Amino acid sequence: MGNGTIPNELANIYLEKGEYEVAAKYIDQALRLFRTEESRFPTHLVLGKYYLETAQIDSSEYYLQKALSSPSLQTHAGALKYLSYVKEKQSAWIESITLNKRYEACRDSIDRIVETESIRMRPTEISFRAVASRNLPISWRTSVGSSCAPPVWGIREAVSKVNKK
Repeated sequence: MGNGTIPNELANIYLEKGEYEVAAKYIDQALRLFRTEESRFPTHLVLGKYYLETAQIDSSEYYLQKALSSPSLQTHAGALKYLSYVKEKQSAWIESITLNKRYEACRDSIDRIVETESIRMRPTEISFRAVASRNLPISWRTSVGSSCAPPVWGIREAVSKVNKK
């Protein structure tokens, strides 16, 4: 099974730049490389954005609805965001506002997940810094400050000293 992630990302970049013909080429390539319907959800999102940008509202809505089925929160959030724009262009104001509220709730969930994962990494980072700073030369610790991560050379020295003990 092929991977269309790179062509999909390139299509997104060219859409942002307004180069629609180039974007369409990469979208087509991504769709060919993603062989299962489930793997195509991110490309459906980009395709929905493409059709929205090129004023093909019905096609945009069709592909964004498909992208809503994605298990990825990021793809789902993107589909909600762009569907709210579609509804705005169709003058369906209440639907647009409802979709936008769902998008914001989804983005809040994504932000909480990122924050939680960041918090989970802090004890590991703090432990590493404590071990590394104990084994660094005093002049480095006092001149740089204990809240800074040691440079790569300091990390290697610290790890080798810990391993020798």
